[in-house]
Amino acid sequence: MKNLKLVLTSIFRLLVITGIILLTYLVVGVELGAIIFIAGSILLLIVFIMALIGSVKGKSRVFKKAGRFKLVLILTDTVAAMLILLVAFSVTTLVQEEVGLLSAKDKIAIVRNAFSSDKNKVNDFTQAYPVLETDNIIFRYHPDTEKSVEKMTSIFTAVEDMEKDIYGKAVDKSEPLEVIVLRDADDYFTLNPNADTMEGGHYNSYFKRAMLYEDDVSENQENFHILEVFAHEYSHYLMDIFLEEEDLDWRDVPVWFDEGVAELMSYRTVPAHMLPEGKIFDTSFLDLHTHDEWDKSESKVDTRNYDQSYLAVLYLLDSQDGDLSFISDLLKQQSEASDFEEAFNKMTGTELAALHESVSWIENKRSLAWDSWSMESDYEEAEVLYKEILQELPAHSDILQNYAMMLEQSQNWDAAIKARKEHTKVNPTANSLLNLSYMLLFTDSKEALTQATKAVEAAEKEPYDYLDFYEQWMEDAGHYHQLMKENRPQEAYDFIMESEHADYFFDM
Repeated sequence: MKNLKLVLTSIFRLLVITGIILLTYLVVGVELGAIIFIAGSILLLIVFIMALIGSVKGKSRVFKKAGRFKLVLILTDTVAAMLILLVAFSVTTLVQEEVGLLSAKDKIAIVRNAFSSDKNKVNDFTQAYPVLETDNIIFRYHPDTEKSVEKMTSIFTAVEDMEKDIYGKAVDKSEPLEVIVLRDADDYFTLNPNADTMEGGHYNSYFKRAMLYEDDVSENQENFHILEVFAHEYSHYLMDIFLEEEDLDWRDVPVWFDEGVAELMSYRTVPAHMLPEGKIFDTSFLDLHTHDEWDKSESKVDTRNYDQSYLAVLYLLDSQDGDLSFISDLLKQQSEASDFEEAFNKMTGTELAALHESVSWIENKRSLAWDSWSMESDYEEAEVLYKEILQELPAHSDILQNYAMMLEQSQNWDAAIKARKEHTKVNPTANSLLNLSYMLLFTDSKEALTQATKAVEAAEKEPYDYLDFYEQWMEDAGHYHQLMKENRPQEAYDFIMESEHADYFFDM
């Protein structure tokens, strides 16, 4: 009976030690985990040696009241604890080497998925889904989302063009991306019960898998949100394999930078993406490096880390005359410097700590300018504010867009045309080219036709069903130009005022 009690005590002691080790490695990072592993191993080794000596002699000065049987149990517990410590440290290190810094919640999810009976739940859930394979993407989608999947493939030309602009090449995609497109949010959160309720999708670096779902839209509505999420997650995939290709450590790339680049991809390839007003940017980028820091900031009311990160990346690009290759150049510089902040300072000539102040300054000016002309009709004040920003960042696409709209509203046509031209250089979407064509029609019909043709070419790469609209304008602009060449201005004017696009000119 006494020995049984000792065995039960030994088992309980081992369970407590195991719990402490596992709990510790849930909350610590790799460096602190290594220190704990070394210190714990030394301590356990000392206990093991003392218990071993005591068991050989039949008594121990350290474990004074322990007999040989109890000392053997202590030896067993010590060996088991050393093995558990080794496994916990090794698994944590290997996982974080693969997928980057993880929060305690992320680690729990990985462990649960690895050992639960439904670890193949995703495959089982989607096994009856249709499959569409492209060059480097395997789409597995619910039949109701087929139209959205077709739209995703339609933006690929724009995505690939941007990929080459950012990375200077088409990155090696020998490991394809699996994209799972679920029917709705209920299906998504069934498969991802720990996901944030506002989450529209995610990318898993370990499995090279993106998962997203169809938004609730009416039958007659276009679902652009799922395209924005797809472009965003695809950007994570591209950066993931670029970092592997360049032998860069994923953990050393700040979360805000990765998310900002992903938002940039989404904004540029799905132009319907709009930046919301009234968000608070109160977190320094120094405090948005890890996922834990990101989640902590994102939990604050009215804070929007994604918008803040997008504006930061946009600010950096604007400071480099809009050159997208700055993104990959910065990452390569980080590889040489072994530190993102050091690489940032060298590439930009400024401290990373000052980035938040610069982005906040621009956003405050932008909001004031927008309110000045859209709500108060104070065009002079708005122009002063926009010019202050553009003096610092002449290639800021969002500011150029708003500035051009304000100039048109105030009927400052020459300045509006100039602003539109600058905007199309930075962000040549079908809509921006169309607006420039409108502006040029009455002053330079030939150039208006050229821009209308470019708008059609851009529309062919975009995911919207508006190509006919752009083609109709190209035909109308062409006919107007021909009438003007034949010196028939009144007929040209009458014709354009009967056009499907005439509402724009009536608003002028």
